[in-house]
Order: sequence, then structure tokens, then C-alpha cells
Amino acid sequence: MHGMRPKIVAILEEWGPTSLSYYDGLRRDESKALFRMRANRIGAGAIVSKFDKNVSSMCPCGTGQHTIEHLLVYCPNLAAERNKLYRSLFHSSFQLMLAKDAKVTVPWALQHLKLDDFSRRPVAHPEKAGPRKGFDSLFEGT
Repeated sequence: MHGMRPKIVAILEEWGPTSLSYYDGLRRDESKALFRMRANRIGAGAIVSKFDKNVSSMCPCGTGQHTIEHLLVYCPNLAAERNKLYRSLFHSSFQLMLAKDAKVTVPWALQHLKLDDFSRRPVAHPEKAGPRKGFDSLFEGT
């Protein structure tokens, strides 16, 4: 089994124009997904299980922790689709996938990873939700 401690790509480099450029040209949902993947705050079991004891930290494949790194690099359930991604990128570097190649990796992740963060769920009681803002509160003020 690969490393138990997930990598946080966002802290492996200084914040600045280069890291900001990874978000250029991405849609709002893609930017949000990239931000969360780089910070390892995505709705994968390893994170969710810390707050919900009914959720397993293990990937359904049984070979490792359910993290974004596991899904993008190691999970055997995604091997065939992931190999297509690797061929289009010409590498399999986790750090590069969430940096200079984010414009390819993020749409792939939105399509192939079944994570709660990537699904759009309707509000159960829209009348109680209040007025809808024209922006995502994660990016409020930016």
C-alpha cells in the first residue's frame, strides 16, 4: 500500500503568479475542484471519515486510502481510464497533474471520479436556502 499520509500539492510550492495561472481558463466548478484537490480537501473517504464515522477512509478498491492521490495515481478501479489520461499528459506525476496539467486533469476528474464534491445536489428545501448569490461563497470577495 502506498503512503498513508496524503500529499497536499498546494503547499509544495510558493503561492504566486505561476500557481494562480493553473486556474486560468477553468470554469467555476473546475476551479473549485482544482482548489480542493490541491488542498486535499475533496470529498474522498479519507477526509469525510474524519467527520462521519459511517464513511470508510479506505477506497472501495481495498488497496489504499480514498484520497485524490490514490484516485489519480494508484486506484486499480480507474486504471484503464487513468492510462488514457497519462497518455494524453505524457507523464503520471501527481504534482504536475494538479499544476501545469490541471486543465486536462480536472475535467477528467469531474467526469470519472464519483465524489460528492463533484456532484450538484439540489437543495432539499429551496425556500429555506435564502436568496441565491451570484458567486460561490468559497471565492467570496475575490
